[in-house]
Amino acid sequence: ASVQAERVVRTYEVLRSHLSPLVRRRADPRNDGPVGIAFGLEKDGTVGRAFFRREANEPRVVYEPDFAARTNELGWHNLPQSWWARASIAVIGLSDWFLSDPEGYAASVFLEDLSLVTKEEGLDDGSDFFLDSEKILGTANVHRRELGLPPASIKSDGSFAEMYFGLDLCPIDLAEYRRRTELHLGYCYHEQFRSAELMASSHATHVQTQDGITHSHFAWPPGEHEKLRARAEHDIASGRRFTALMGDSELAVMISAIDRLLERGIERIESVWPSPDIRGGLAQHNLSAGYSDAAMVVLLESFLEHALSSIRSIIEASFSAPLGAVLFPEMPSSAVADYERTPNLESYDQFSGNITYGLASGVLPDSVPWAEVSVDPERPIIREARRENDLHFVAMTSAGTIDLFRLHRTGLNSLFAPHDATPFFRNSSNRCARHVLTRAFAYQYVRSQMEKTRKQDVSDALIMLSQIPVVLSTGESHR
Repeated sequence: ASVQAERVVRTYEVLRSHLSPLVRRRADPRNDGPVGIAFGLEKDGTVGRAFFRREANEPRVVYEPDFAARTNELGWHNLPQSWWARASIAVIGLSDWFLSDPEGYAASVFLEDLSLVTKEEGLDDGSDFFLDSEKILGTANVHRRELGLPPASIKSDGSFAEMYFGLDLCPIDLAEYRRRTELHLGYCYHEQFRSAELMASSHATHVQTQDGITHSHFAWPPGEHEKLRARAEHDIASGRRFTALMGDSELAVMISAIDRLLERGIERIESVWPSPDIRGGLAQHNLSAGYSDAAMVVLLESFLEHALSSIRSIIEASFSAPLGAVLFPEMPSSAVADYERTPNLESYDQFSGNITYGLASGVLPDSVPWAEVSVDPERPIIREARRENDLHFVAMTSAGTIDLFRLHRTGLNSLFAPHDATPFFRNSSNRCARHVLTRAFAYQYVRSQMEKTRKQDVSDALIMLSQIPVVLSTGESHR
């Protein structure tokens, strides 16, 4: 059994090496280095196992005779104290697959862990220029107050789209937005320590309830907040930086995107989304009402082209090329769509209209992202076709007739108000992620493809990948 467990963990470890370091740190057991396996077999044929973050001097396989029984009864935290805090959640199951097909078992566990990361926390977003620009604009639009930016509003002759996309923030001076973020973080840092001082001083009031619970509160002295901001300003001017204190926060994501663009010599973001060409009236309440047919074509084509680029950026940044080819055999490089306006718009609608879109690959040389959109219901791009009695869909485009491998019909709100957007961090809000629209679209695609990936379809390919020599970040080499 230990020999089979060794084959399981060796295969699992090499498959993990085909993930980027960031994805490995987000997938159980949450490290980008070597892993080990703890397991135990029971007389009834069950096996308990858990992968753990392995130190260089630790064995790869740990056998615990009553592992399954203890874990099943007391929970996975009952593992040996030397490494339980570094372990993934323990699993109890039949031992047949574990013993008879260790490589197949490891491939199955790897896919399950990867699917969980894709759903809950996200992959590596890469460094796509538009995706970074959208992160900066979307995060700044949500955090206007913290960054000292004017509040979002709709003027009488304005449009909902301008406010929703945050178009008034463009052009964005990247160095200035970085300074504003540092200033906010510096203020929060000093406020935290000043609050503790005031709570311990005579400014605080302590009230004890009948239950014996003490409630403490204090009033800020006049002008105190201004002093803290001035102190933060002085610190920043002196070269002090507070970004290391952000941890997993939405502003940390924005700062990272700003730094990537600054490192590339980019100092300003001139624009992100095409501006609406209709203002006032229903355009004050409805996004699509702010765009004429011609402007809607520009908006949707821009969105789809950048979404295709985001898909490629995320897949290439998260997976090795061989693993990406296994999980995503068809990389979309082209998109077509038919947009249908909703008649009789109501003033309370914010998003309206339906869109049918399809994805294809290899339409243009070098897989250049390309999109074509029709808003004419009499001349749709997407058509049904038959090939050897099989129904499929094609697109009649300016580049010719192309085959589609994915077709989806939805409302415009699913593109521009994605409630299921993957958060930037596990167990965090997706408040800002919902405003990074091409990222949300890309993750919808990646999640759907992962859900369609059946274990038996890719198991052999993953096992072959596990035979490729890979050098891990620790310098260890495995075959």
